[in-house]
Amino acid sequence: MTNKHNFIVKMDKKRTKRFQVLPNAYIYQRPESTMYWGYLKIDGIKYQKSLRTVSKSEAEVNLIDWKQELLTSPDSRPSLSPYSFKRCADDYLQGMESISKPVSSGSTLYQKKFSLVYSPTNKYGLVHTFKDQDIRSIKNQDVNRYIQKLIKADLTNNRISDFIECLQQIIKFKNELPNFDVKVTGGRQSQPRGFFNLGNYRKLKNATKTHLGRKLSVSETRKVTIDSDLYPLIVFLVGSMVRPTIKECFDIRKKDIQVKRTPKGINYLLLNISRKVRTNQQIPTLSSSYKAFKELDKRYKLKPNDFIFAPEIKNRKTAMRHFQNQFKCLLEEINLTHDHNGDKLTLYSLRHTGITMNVKKGDIPMIELSRLADTSLKMINDYYFPRTTEIDNKLINEFVR
Repeated sequence: MTNKHNFIVKMDKKRTKRFQVLPNAYIYQRPESTMYWGYLKIDGIKYQKSLRTVSKSEAEVNLIDWKQELLTSPDSRPSLSPYSFKRCADDYLQGMESISKPVSSGSTLYQKKFSLVYSPTNKYGLVHTFKDQDIRSIKNQDVNRYIQKLIKADLTNNRISDFIECLQQIIKFKNELPNFDVKVTGGRQSQPRGFFNLGNYRKLKNATKTHLGRKLSVSETRKVTIDSDLYPLIVFLVGSMVRPTIKECFDIRKKDIQVKRTPKGINYLLLNISRKVRTNQQIPTLSSSYKAFKELDKRYKLKPNDFIFAPEIKNRKTAMRHFQNQFKCLLEEINLTHDHNGDKLTLYSLRHTGITMNVKKGDIPMIELSRLADTSLKMINDYYFPRTTEIDNKLINEFVR
């Protein structure tokens, strides 16, 4: 689709480039942001919202779909009241997007706030809860009811506090200042991250080798065989700090990996993957992950498009469960279901072990480590840094072999 017009208009004392798609229908980009927004005027009423794309052609399609929705479903049109919560929240997000500064998690402030206003699960997002309620009518009892809703959703106190803080900021954005004196309690406490200390890590690796080929019970009717891929998976997860999910680990193909070498001649991997927070990220690993990859590459003679873990299993969810069952059964077999502090051990604990080891070593600046681990500085300070006192400096190298 070609634009009939494109021109510069003045908005908020800043110059913004707009493109006319249809009469009274435009897409535009705000200064300091690559995201496209849509503008419509229907029956004398103006509508604006983010089209959630950086693609011009996709923005045009989204704008036309949005206009059609408003024309065919009048109930979907936002409230005209300037004090509608949804309208105030959208105005607040528009201000956040224009700032668009990265926060410690690596995402932008806009992305973080957007996830609170329009929660991915939608059922406990702020807009889903308060809808078109007059923002001036929101009282303490409304907030307390909302908190109870979040508690029932099994959110942590920290996450609940994020939602309430965002709610207060939206209200302040409209210069309506009923600050809620609310202390968040009753939510699920954030759990410490279970990890493998040296003794348990050695026990795990040895058991993976000694139990190779053995059938262990998943249930009364099902058994799982400990296969030769489990050991390199364990070493790979510790050395790369990736999450043991389909997206981050079990979707990795040979073509997503580059073999690199340090000036000292040590081989490592550079992974090109999308993660929970950051997309299309390049992740350098420890040399242990390189050795794990080379073992798998030699075993399967991997082609560029082959998955590196269980390449014979095409369904990646099945592949992930295949390893989850092996790992769980092995831990039960060797009586290692919890770490030395009593925290539960899972495949995720290997990632936590890798992060904790790197925090202890101190070779990587904390900000860079939070980026490589795809987590926040707060998470590192609150959950990983305290565990480093339990690790002997002389034993760290065991984890990177």
